[in-house]
Amino acid sequence: MEIFAIGVIAVVVIFFVINHKLKKVQQLNFIERYRFQQVLKIKMSKKYPQLDREQLRLVFEGLRDYFWMCHKANSQMVAMPSQVVDVEEEIKCFSMFKVDLLSL
Repeated sequence: MEIFAIGVIAVVVIFFVINHKLKKVQQLNFIERYRFQQVLKIKMSKKYPQLDREQLRLVFEGLRDYFWMCHKANSQMVAMPSQVVDVEEEIKCFSMFKVDLLSL
């Protein structure tokens, strides 16, 4: 009977570990595939008119990289990599449109 109980506990633990890892993969895939809203790009181009289209694309790729690093950091603080990516208003706007990664 003890062996059966240990087996059941082991199966449950394995299930939760696999499920957790699968969620992490799904969340990273979401970050990689996410298409930033056009309103964010417009706001950023108005705030930084000196940036051309390619430079703005790099800013949003940097923001995507930042989100990826935050996800990988597992609740540890991660500093923003540049001043342009550190745009509080755009991040607030982004958070209005985002899908909660935890709900995946």
